Amino acid sequence: MLLNISVNNAALRAVLVFLAFLLLLSLAFYLHMEEPDLKKSEIIKIMNSGLVIIGIMYSILTYEFNQVKTRNDIRISKCSATYKIMGEWYTSPMIEYVKICKEFENRYEYQLLKDDIVIFTRIVENNINYEFRKSIFCILNYFEVIAVGINEDLMDEQFVRKYFRKIFFDFYDTYFSFIEQRRKIKNDHEIWKEFTNLVNKWKN
Repeated sequence: MLLNISVNNAALRAVLVFLAFLLLLSLAFYLHMEEPDLKKSEIIKIMNSGLVIIGIMYSILTYEFNQVKTRNDIRISKCSATYKIMGEWYTSPMIEYVKICKEFENRYEYQLLKDDIVIFTRIVENNINYEFRKSIFCILNYFEVIAVGINEDLMDEQFVRKYFRKIFFDFYDTYFSFIEQRRKIKNDHEIWKEFTNLVNKWKN
């Protein structure tokens, strides 16, 4: 698609310049025929001025085309980076992390996430639940990386929102109290901040 756009724009610029050049030649011929007293040097000056104008017009058209091409290139680059990192969600080890989290959600300890976040956090910190702790941390870190990429304009936000909105919302709604407790324990309100900010932005 971009190749077709490039070819079409290049052809359009060539046609416009060619038409402008023909118009300039027609003007010179008209002056030569209708104004016989007009010196050739004057006609040449008019021609030179016309060529300068054509050159400026061509430069403007080229600049505008390059601006559009640059925006398209940036868009393609962002979409490519977005697609690549989003694809990791459907491959190992992310699949295993999600599976472990879902299995933990079927255990009775999971209910404490809603009933008593302090005890729930202690249970998560227990080495018995190391796999779950590693899994939820890796998932939230993964979401944070995506959110940072969006915030720094390195990834395409609409692309992510279209396909990951529900996933982000599900984990946010489920584990936000855990995230807040983690921040409190570590005395660091920056923990997974970009992720939670992005979800809040989408919700509002």
